Amino acid sequence: LREIAELPTCRDGDAFVGHLDARAAKKVGSDGVKRQNDNTDQAAAPGRPIDLTGDYGEGKGKPVLWTVPESARTVVTFPDPMGDVHDGILATPGALGSVNLPGATARASIKVDRSVPDAAEYVRGTAAAIDPTLRINPLMDMERDKQYESVRGGLLVGGTLTMMLIAASLLVSQIEQLRERKRLLSVLVAFGTRRRTLVWSVLWQTAVPVLLGTALAVAGGLVLGRFMLGIIDKSMGDWWVFVPYAAVGASVILLVTLASLPPLWRMMRPEGLRTE
Repeated sequence: LREIAELPTCRDGDAFVGHLDARAAKKVGSDGVKRQNDNTDQAAAPGRPIDLTGDYGEGKGKPVLWTVPESARTVVTFPDPMGDVHDGILATPGALGSVNLPGATARASIKVDRSVPDAAEYVRGTAAAIDPTLRINPLMDMERDKQYESVRGGLLVGGTLTMMLIAASLLVSQIEQLRERKRLLSVLVAFGTRRRTLVWSVLWQTAVPVLLGTALAVAGGLVLGRFMLGIIDKSMGDWWVFVPYAAVGASVILLVTLASLPPLWRMMRPEGLRTE
């Protein structure tokens, strides 16, 4: 029952009245007075006898009555691992006692160890031995996650290669700018400008466009991704997925700066003041 509802406690013999909506679950106050009736409250009120035969099954025509325990608490339900939603009465075997459920169906969820070869086949073989007509619905989340992980890895590799191309372009542009300012750099050093100041200027020339571009890309990607997930009614599972790409951007800044230092050092020499 914990797989389909938010339960405060649960022991054999407990029963609950489940609502799909949290607001509906609050319609019954702590004093037991109904604030607003709905179908679930009317059919599954604590202390009320209900017919378990329903409109189908072997017990049709002969009612099988069972009384909802007075201790049944109201809880909020949520989709189970198969994606199905549930409301109404949630009862443990002890709460039902010896009452039969005409036309009832049984469903079990099994977690297997993926490291065991052919684990799924063992499950299918066991199910066939119990009843050849049993239906098995596998949940393949782990295999899907592996596929998504490979896609994420491919995107990271592609993003890294793109950033390396950007780094090469920045490096070429940086060296060309330094060559154009060779005489100016020599003059600045001759007038006492600290070399460290000029190195910081090169760092900022690389850092500002990369940081601005990364910030815009992160903001735009998160907004667009959240919008697309909202269309298919999915929640965002990992807000920090952009961190590896941002780290690559920071690496590009350091790489371009370090690669620019040797030519910068040469261009700050006094020989740069010579002219014809």
